[in-house]
Amino acid sequence: MRDKSQLVECRIHGTSHATYVCQHLVKGQGVGFFTNDDPDDPQPDAWCGDCEKMLTKEGEWNDASESFAKVTLLCGGCYEVAKKRNQPPAGFICGKCGKFHAELPMDFGADEPIAYLSIPKKERKARCELTSDTCVIDREEFFVRGCLEIPVVDGPRSFVWGVWVSLSKQNFKRMAELWDAPGRESEPPYFGWLCTSLPLYPETVLLKTNVHTRPVGQRPFVELEPTDHPLAIEQRNGITMDRVQQIAEALLHEGSKR
Repeated sequence: MRDKSQLVECRIHGTSHATYVCQHLVKGQGVGFFTNDDPDDPQPDAWCGDCEKMLTKEGEWNDASESFAKVTLLCGGCYEVAKKRNQPPAGFICGKCGKFHAELPMDFGADEPIAYLSIPKKERKARCELTSDTCVIDREEFFVRGCLEIPVVDGPRSFVWGVWVSLSKQNFKRMAELWDAPGRESEPPYFGWLCTSLPLYPETVLLKTNVHTRPVGQRPFVELEPTDHPLAIEQRNGITMDRVQQIAEALLHEGSKR
């Protein structure tokens, strides 16, 4: 984290605390506005869609990604101007119904793995243990809920599919042991099979994944095997806000759960 205690004198906005953005946000228009969510920092470090793609490729901020970003200092006022200029509008006019929606959803998800839905309703209570994060069926099938994130190259953050992934009994047990353990994000990824059928794509069930544990309180990150499946391609290359709207239009009018 860069030093936010530094004061900056701006000829337009006067004196304010320093903020830091990538070079592309300074004069960019609609290039996306990404930040690390920090409730204690109203103006966290920010970067554009191209920098988000570079960050996804590198996996972290390192010499390559920071060289590409060329972090630039702005005053608080200029930060807000850049934010407003580069963020997409919050609402959208739906191509399905023609109405204005005040929010463009950036996440959709399933409340249970597809295998759970195959269990007759009258048997589920006896055979299944379902929570908001895990599912066990017949004590022999094990699932965890995770986030399959798709970079949005011109948007404020990634689009997220909330999905379920099957784990081996051994890995599920290990995950449970570390559930509340600080530093659990250092755990190697677990192999898993995708167990959510996502609309708008060829069948997604049983795509190969790596499940990356994240810090306590965050659901795992689900990384698809780099195949030529359209969903895997989108996760690698990213999508546009137009594609996000296309997904939202289709799912909102099918009653899909978020």
